[in-house]
Amino acid sequence: MLLSDLAQREPSLSPRYEGGFDKLLSVTDMNQLSGLMGDRFEYTLEVGWGTVEISCGPCEGLHELRDMHESAVGNLNDSCKRLGMQMLGYGIQPRTTPSNNLMSPRR
Repeated sequence: MLLSDLAQREPSLSPRYEGGFDKLLSVTDMNQLSGLMGDRFEYTLEVGWGTVEISCGPCEGLHELRDMHESAVGNLNDSCKRLGMQMLGYGIQPRTTPSNNLMSPRR
């Protein structure tokens, strides 16, 4: 759902699907969209419920990287708000009890 919203807003991003999973981002996310790849950055669903990794680069310097990353985070945050979600953390994994149920199913 979240990545689908981002894909609609950013048509330059190519979707990546991973089949065979009953859930990826949440228990209601059944479209199996696991990532969006662009020329300069990508969004990927990663280990942990609701964890989206943003990968940027390569860049000429820290200012370019900052601008690119802030744009990517801003787009993600806008999609969260439209879907009634809220970003919990930035660069951290919320403190949880380790269990297999916490893990996003991946090949």
